[in-house]
Amino acid sequence: MTDDDFSVENGVLFEYTGPGGDVVIPESITEIGDGVFCYCYELTGVTIPDGVTTICENAFKACTHLENIKLPQSLTHIGDCAFSGCSNLLDVTIPDSVIYIGDEVFRDCSKLSGIRIPDGIMYIGSEAFLGTALYDDKNLWEAGVLYLGKHLLEANVEGSYAIKPGTVSIGNCAFSGCKKLRSVTIPDSVMHIGDFAFDFCSRLTEITIPGRVTRIGDDAFFRCERLELAMIPDGVTHIGERAFFGCKMLMSIAIPESVTYIGDEAFGGCSKLAGITIPDGVTHIGSETFLDTALYRDKSLWESGSLYLGKHLIKVSAGIVGSYTIKPGTVSIADKAFDSCENLENITIPDTVTHIGNGTFMKCHALSSITIPQNITYIGNEAFYDCYALSDIAIPNGVTCIGKSAFFFCESLTSVTIPNSVEQIGDFAFEDCSGLESVTFLGGMAQIGDGAFWNCNQLQCIIAPKDFCAEQYAKEHDIPFVTLFPGADGGGR
Repeated sequence: MTDDDFSVENGVLFEYTGPGGDVVIPESITEIGDGVFCYCYELTGVTIPDGVTTICENAFKACTHLENIKLPQSLTHIGDCAFSGCSNLLDVTIPDSVIYIGDEVFRDCSKLSGIRIPDGIMYIGSEAFLGTALYDDKNLWEAGVLYLGKHLLEANVEGSYAIKPGTVSIGNCAFSGCKKLRSVTIPDSVMHIGDFAFDFCSRLTEITIPGRVTRIGDDAFFRCERLELAMIPDGVTHIGERAFFGCKMLMSIAIPESVTYIGDEAFGGCSKLAGITIPDGVTHIGSETFLDTALYRDKSLWESGSLYLGKHLIKVSAGIVGSYTIKPGTVSIADKAFDSCENLENITIPDTVTHIGNGTFMKCHALSSITIPQNITYIGNEAFYDCYALSDIAIPNGVTCIGKSAFFFCESLTSVTIPNSVEQIGDFAFEDCSGLESVTFLGGMAQIGDGAFWNCNQLQCIIAPKDFCAEQYAKEHDIPFVTLFPGADGGGR
């Protein structure tokens, strides 16, 4: 084995061409890339050096002769299917530094019978240990519930159930489909409720989430159709996508002041939900978060075709025409709030808004101009997708991220200036802006995504400071480059 067996770029190991056996990964590595050792049948052992923080998805998948692996104390993240199908792996010690274990990480490691999982892990993915010898160890199952250390992984229970004191996490899909479960007591020690943790627990009537939980996972209580009461504590910051979707008996819910993120369809289909308080501090509300609720159907909450909940604009009727002014004091605009408002021509956004979400103005075909407030820091994915009449856009200094496909098919744009505050332009951000002739970068930028200016066939030049990523992007895509000197305003040279 030599260093020539390893291909490395910026600390990421992305290819291994050696003979297998017992492999010692070089000290310079910080990340083991996707599928690097996947199907490396000759691999029998591997030593990963201190300094590696991430093992990406499929990294050692189906290494069927791998018997032992030494994980470093620097490791924090083990990606999906990283060791799945390693059928001769006997035992693994997860270091205390690890906080994330992805989906199916050790799935079908059929001989895996010994594992140590630290208490501090915040996320254990779906089926992470399915098909291992651990599942056959009756000593690990307690009354139909599988615990590994202080983590509850899977349950098959009914009636009432009290989770063991000291448990710190409820894994993805842990109680999924327990249709006869009526009540569950969650101890104060629990800090994480995983994705799909209680989905389809159709007889569950109430839930009290303990105070140490900060994140309610995606689909956590999906279609708990008899759930009448959900107590969310102050301290939760994130309510995942579809977290309470289809909870038809839920009539009201109090969102604590700590919450900043509410995911797509989080309360969609809660047909009796008529009362909710959303704190001003929420900065992100996903699309269709309250679709098909009593709130959504309450005509008294709609103002001139617009649904506001507190200081949050949730939805605007697609039939709106001409100009629209968002209410002063509004702090957030939900994702896809103006989706397909095809006759909206211009819009005024108050300075109190800090975030333009995903798909907020997508398919507003008549939208020709918009003034983005100075307080905006983020322009979401597909924010102005297919706004083909949009001819002028001023991106304020303060925006740090322009999302994926944010201005896709804005074919009337002829020029755009990227302020020096922008650190990232997402993949395909300006794809198919066929009228775009020039792009000016006022700062150095950190990252320009794949295809950011794909099919911008009229693009004549990129203007930017020399020796930064914009210059490299121009060279790679055969676009003329003009140097922007310090103090210049975009005229170059």
